[in-house]
Amino acid sequence: MKKVVLTILLLLSLSTLCFAGERAGGGGGFYLFYNLPSLKPVNNYVAGYGFPSFGDNLIFFGGGGSGGKGRIELGGFGAGGGSTVFNGTNKAKLGIGFGGFRFNYYLKETDKFSLFASGGFGGVGADLLLIGDNSAEFTLSSFLLCAGLGFRYNLSRWLNLEIGVDYNYVPQKNWRREAGILPEPDALDLSGINIRVGLQFGGRIEKKVMHRKIRERLKNYLQKEMEE
Repeated sequence: MKKVVLTILLLLSLSTLCFAGERAGGGGGFYLFYNLPSLKPVNNYVAGYGFPSFGDNLIFFGGGGSGGKGRIELGGFGAGGGSTVFNGTNKAKLGIGFGGFRFNYYLKETDKFSLFASGGFGGVGADLLLIGDNSAEFTLSSFLLCAGLGFRYNLSRWLNLEIGVDYNYVPQKNWRREAGILPEPDALDLSGINIRVGLQFGGRIEKKVMHRKIRERLKNYLQKEMEE
């Protein structure tokens, strides 16, 4: 009777572990973000005080992490960037940062690559500082909604290359003067396409792989019990 019971337990345990095929895991890493919305309104503003352009777009450096099981993954992200230009001894600095919560839904996942849809929400902050003959400071803050697609290619079991494209919706566009008497710059629309490329450390593997050692130990234990 004991052997029969142990045999049933062995079969049930092995079948449960073998067919638990959903993936689970997580990780984190660093990314470069390229923001497509134009900085033209800010460039025109500082040009009026003799400063050169900040450039058409900014590149942000940041990171993020996520984890979960099945098709759902939850996590967060954050990044920031800026530029400084000079006019003689006068200086103008522009800084922009954003961050928030993100969820991923896996559309396709294999041992080599994965494709997922993502969405999230958070906040955006921008700061424009002029130092010199015409000193002033302006800030812009808003909440952020984002949605997009991501692709991960597994370089190894614990290292992934990630590429993603998101659309960021930022409703607030108007600057607020924090210091100085200069007029506010024209509205800056930060809504638009955001592209990210980065490396993520960690991985998602099937439960049957995660439980392989447990399965083997259980099998050896039950076989030993049946032999006694």
